[in-house]
Amino acid sequence: MLLDHLLEAGVLTGLLVGMVMLSRLLIRKIPVLAESRSFNIAEDKVRMAKPKYRPVVKQNQRIGTLMMLPLLLLVVPLFSSFDPLPWWRYITDPLAIYAVYDFMYYLTHRFLFHGVPYFKRVHGLHHQARNPSHIDSQYVHPLETFLGLMLLYIAITTIGLLPGDFHIASMAVCLFIYTQINILNHADVQIDKKPWTIATWISRKHHNHHIDMHHGNYATIILLYDWLFGTYE
Repeated sequence: MLLDHLLEAGVLTGLLVGMVMLSRLLIRKIPVLAESRSFNIAEDKVRMAKPKYRPVVKQNQRIGTLMMLPLLLLVVPLFSSFDPLPWWRYITDPLAIYAVYDFMYYLTHRFLFHGVPYFKRVHGLHHQARNPSHIDSQYVHPLETFLGLMLLYIAITTIGLLPGDFHIASMAVCLFIYTQINILNHADVQIDKKPWTIATWISRKHHNHHIDMHHGNYATIILLYDWLFGTYE
């Protein structure tokens, strides 16, 4: 059992690393994406040159790593296996996790980070970026990072307690999409060539939220809950 658990954790981590490396390679090979990447790297350098940025980013990276390691090594493998599943489970399992996570995140973001004075100040650090670029996904108070990843723990555990394990491959894809959308939300993407305009739309809808502390688009993965509760912009 322990060996199976360690094997699942190793395969999950390897798949995630492989997908990240492959996505970076593809971005470099597609001219319009490579150009957008270069623009964001230049913007990141301007931000990181400011004294306030580097300490916050490094602190956030530390707490993010400390939170992700138990998720990859313990939590996800606990509810995953290599057993084959019906084809539709590879789609519905990640979607169910996203639905639960984004609902909790929507409520937390809207009513805690934009409603409770102490947490508004915590979240205000992130909102100092009025027109975010790639690095601003990491310019976040560590408490906010901790709470956000705790919601992911809860979402995976909640769906994982239902009968039937996840497949380790679908969970790798689930976590990859989760992390990449968070980055894409903050990247400054202005591509008008299809099919990459979807990346522009994802970027713009979250940039609208960053205009000040009084705009909608509180969900982080999909905008279903903003649409349902009248906060979509």
